[in-house]
Amino acid sequence: MKKFSILVLAAPDEPQLSMLYDLRETASVVIGNSAQAFKSAAASADVIFNWSGSLSLIRDVFLMSPSVRWIHSRSAGLERTLFP
Repeated sequence: MKKFSILVLAAPDEPQLSMLYDLRETASVVIGNSAQAFKSAAASADVIFNWSGSLSLIRDVFLMSPSVRWIHSRSAGLERTLFP
């Protein structure tokens, strides 16, 4: 079974991200707070999880990730984070 690739937009030292450690058996989890942090993982990413990233970071990472099938936000709703 293919491992999902999840890009988590957050400061890598965010303590609550430890909740995601259990996913590492079934998913590749890459955490970063700059587009550069996702340079090698973006091409095969399935999910972008916006933990605390800015709108510009979401946009930059999305444009680097042609295979993304899901964008999720830790907060409720994405209506203020959509872009053309």
